[in-house]
Amino acid sequence: DRAHVANMSYALSRVNYGNKELYSKLKDQCLALRKGASPLIVASILESFATAGIIDDDLFDAYEAILAKNLEKCSPPLLASIISTLAKAKREKSEPLFATCRKRVIYVADTFDSASIGRVMEALYISGVSDEDLLAALSERSCKIPSDFRVVEVRQTLEALAHFGLYDPELFPLLGSRIAGILRSRGVFDLDNVASTLAAFATVHERHEDLIVVGTRVLSDAAQSMAPRTYINSLYAFAIHNVRNEGQRKMIEGARPHYAILQQEAARDSKLAPRLEVVTKTYFK
Repeated sequence: DRAHVANMSYALSRVNYGNKELYSKLKDQCLALRKGASPLIVASILESFATAGIIDDDLFDAYEAILAKNLEKCSPPLLASIISTLAKAKREKSEPLFATCRKRVIYVADTFDSASIGRVMEALYISGVSDEDLLAALSERSCKIPSDFRVVEVRQTLEALAHFGLYDPELFPLLGSRIAGILRSRGVFDLDNVASTLAAFATVHERHEDLIVVGTRVLSDAAQSMAPRTYINSLYAFAIHNVRNEGQRKMIEGARPHYAILQQEAARDSKLAPRLEVVTKTYFK
């Protein structure tokens, strides 16, 4: 049945099993069962295919049409999942679903939780779609629930706003304080999210002193095991904010022997390349 097919495709996507022949059979089953399928099942199947990198136009066209007619039945997490899937599948130009989804999110933005906000923000960032009305609506909602945000959701939200050059003078300080508090209490966090958040502040040329202090300490303490991407974002933030302290100096010295690795990472990511240029001019020239 539909639930079985959805569960199977979900399980396969989670173990990175992208066998095209198997997914072709799954696609045929999905299309045969599409009549009467619930939005949750439809969205789950599309997300699984997108995660596996199997973007079948027939399946996506048929299932997107179902979702477009049922968006009013979709909860905030499900709306976020749909937008995230379209971005992952590079179908952000899909009409009418992507545009209709964005309008629906604006309409119900005041019911969104922090996880759903983060997913939508990240989808806009990945797709490069700047919808100022949507970004403004989610920013306004975020200002009402800053204490709900986890570190990853702070990063997703501020990274997207910074990428589109939209500095919110209320939201950035609120979420900066939120993430600084989590770091001080030694809560659960990923170093890349911390570095990317600092880089988001740097991108809009705004400082959050508490976050800079605690963020520098946390990042420098873990510098030896840090991924190249995280290193670049950290040093970029330090350079823009003119940070001068022991942690910053420790990270600069640690980067020198591995500068070629940072270059290789930047060559693979167009967003990192200009940041490494700033780092190079500031510290390695």
